[in-house]
Amino acid sequence: MESRPMDKQKRTSGKKRNRRNQGRKSAPSHLDQAPHFDPDKLMEMADVGDWNAVYDASVLIEEEGKATVAFRDASGQEIKCVLSEQEAALLTEGQTAVRVYLEEKKTTEEEVGPKLEASILKARYLDNFKSLEASFGSQERVNGVVLADTKGGFSVALGAKDFDEVLQGAGIRAFLPRRDASSNRLGREEIRGIAGEFHVKELDVAKGNVVVSRKVVASELEAQAQAEAWSRLEEDQVVVGQVKNIVRYGAFVSLNGIDALLHQNDLVWDKNPPVHEVVRLGQTLELKVLEVNPDEKRLRVGLKQMTPDPFELIKEKYEEGTQAHGTVVALTDFGAFVKMPEDIEGLIHVSEISWERVKHPQDHFEIGQEVDVMVLGMDSVARKLSLSAKALQKNPVEKIAETYPEGTRISTSVKSIVDFGVFVSLDAHVDGLVHIGELSWTQRPQHPSEILEEGDEIEIIVMGYDTQRQRVSCSYKRTKPDPFKEWEEKYKVGQTVEMTVTRFTDRGAIEELDGGLVVLCANRDLSEEKVHRAQEATKIGATLEGVVTEFDRRHLVVNISVKRLLQSERKEAYQAYLDKQDEDSNQRMTLGDALKAQLPTTEDSDA
Repeated sequence: MESRPMDKQKRTSGKKRNRRNQGRKSAPSHLDQAPHFDPDKLMEMADVGDWNAVYDASVLIEEEGKATVAFRDASGQEIKCVLSEQEAALLTEGQTAVRVYLEEKKTTEEEVGPKLEASILKARYLDNFKSLEASFGSQERVNGVVLADTKGGFSVALGAKDFDEVLQGAGIRAFLPRRDASSNRLGREEIRGIAGEFHVKELDVAKGNVVVSRKVVASELEAQAQAEAWSRLEEDQVVVGQVKNIVRYGAFVSLNGIDALLHQNDLVWDKNPPVHEVVRLGQTLELKVLEVNPDEKRLRVGLKQMTPDPFELIKEKYEEGTQAHGTVVALTDFGAFVKMPEDIEGLIHVSEISWERVKHPQDHFEIGQEVDVMVLGMDSVARKLSLSAKALQKNPVEKIAETYPEGTRISTSVKSIVDFGVFVSLDAHVDGLVHIGELSWTQRPQHPSEILEEGDEIEIIVMGYDTQRQRVSCSYKRTKPDPFKEWEEKYKVGQTVEMTVTRFTDRGAIEELDGGLVVLCANRDLSEEKVHRAQEATKIGATLEGVVTEFDRRHLVVNISVKRLLQSERKEAYQAYLDKQDEDSNQRMTLGDALKAQLPTTEDSDA
C-alpha cells in the first residue's frame, strides 16, 4: 500500500502532546494497561471444577530453594504444588500462609494423576473481583490507585492500596473519567499516583468495564483539609502560598487548598503598581495573614506587611515644621510631587508653591529639580507628606505689615474691580482689598464700579492683615470723616430741629442735605389738620420746625413731625396754664382764710 505523509495538523498535534508529556512521571510499562479487565479470563477462572478454586495454603520452602504451597483436598489428603519463580516473587520473607488459585492442567498419557498449577495472582484477582461485586451492590467504596492517563481519563487498579501492591499484581483495572477525578481542576500530574477510595459507578462483567469516580471522595477530603487548614490560620501568622491567578485588583494565592486574596493595596508600601509587575503566576511567596473569616470563606493576606513600613520609620524625621530636601518627580495641575531620600513621596500643593499667584507648577519647577521644602503634615492613610516651598520664603504680607501698619493712609490705584469690591496695589507682590461696604459711608452701590473705576488714583486706609489667607483689608471711605457721628448727634429722636423745604414728593416735604441725608416731614405730620398734599401746608424755601421721630441710618432719612411739635407745645402751654390756675387758687384761699380769721364771730357780737 502506498504510504502518505501524516497530515500537517496531526503532526503538529503530536508534537504538542510530546512537549506536554516531557518530564511527566509515568507508571511502569506493565502497569500502563487499558482501563478494563479480561472478561473471558474471568469467566474461565470462575468455572469451578474439581480443582479450579481458591484455597488457603501453607508456604513451604523445599531444600532445593523452591517455594511450595501445601493444602489439603476434600478428603484431607495433603497436596503440594511448586510455585513458579514469578509467583514466588510475590511472597514476602517469612510468610507462612497464602491464598492460591489451583488450576488443573492437561496431562500426558505417561503422567499419573492430575497436574496442578498454583497462582497467587489469579487468587488475588478472583478475591478482588468478588469484593468489587459486593462493593458495587452495597455502594461501598473500594481502595484503588490511579495508574496512568488514558483517553478521556485515567486507568485505576481497584483493590490495590499502593503501587507496591500493584507491582505484585493486585488490582482490577477500571476507568476513571477525567470529570470524576477530582472536585476541582487538578492537573493530570497531580492525579496520577493518587491512592485512596473510589466509588464504583458501573460494572459490566460481559464487557469487562468498571467505571469509578472519586469526585465525592475528593470533595470530602478537600472539605476536611480546608476545615483543618482554616483551624490552623490566625491573623499575623506567616504562611507560604503559590500565586494561582492574577486579576486587576490583586492576586489569588493558594494556601493548602484555600484561596487567599492578596489585594493590590497589600503588595508594596509606597504605591499601587500593576499587580503583574510585583508577582507572577506560580510564584511562591511568604505572606502575612491579615484577615481570617471561616464563616464567609474569606482569607486576606499581605506581602508588604512582611517588611517594616518605611512610612512609620520616618515619622520622627519628618515632623511638622521640619525642613527637608527632595527631587521633583511629577507635575500636575494641582501641584508638584517630590520624592524624599527614603523613597516616600510628598505633595507641594499649588497654593504652597509661592506667595505669588501660581498659574501652573511647571512655571516654577521642572522634573528632576532638587528643592528645599518644609513639612506641613503627614497623611498616614494616603502615605504622603504635605510639603511647602513658600513656607521657606518671607511672607510678603508680613513685609507689607511692617511697612504699612494698621491705620496707615496710602496713595495707590485701583488694580481690578470684582463684584465684592476692588483690589488696590500695595507693592509688586501684594494687593489689598477694599470691600464694597468700605467704599462709601452713605452710598449703597450694587456694584463697586458705581463709585470707582480701574486705574483711579485713590487714597486708602489699611485696616488689617490676614497672613494665613494672604489678605490685606483696606478702606476707601475711612479716608473721609464719618458723617453719621454729626448726624446722629444733631438728629436725636425727640429733639426739635428745623428744616428748609427744597422739594415735594407724594410722601411730603423734603430737605436734601450734603452727604445724601434727607429730612422728611410727611403729609400727615405737616399740620394738625388733615393734609393731602404738602403744597397745601407749606412752600419751597419755607422753614419748618418739628420733632425728630426717626433716624433711618440704612436709608439715610430723618423723619420729623410739625404736628407732634405743635401738640407738644400746646400740651405744655395747657399744663402751664393749669399749674398757674392751681397757684392762683391757692393764693385766694389763703387770703380768705386770713380775712375770716380777722373777723369777729357771732358769739363775740352778742357779748
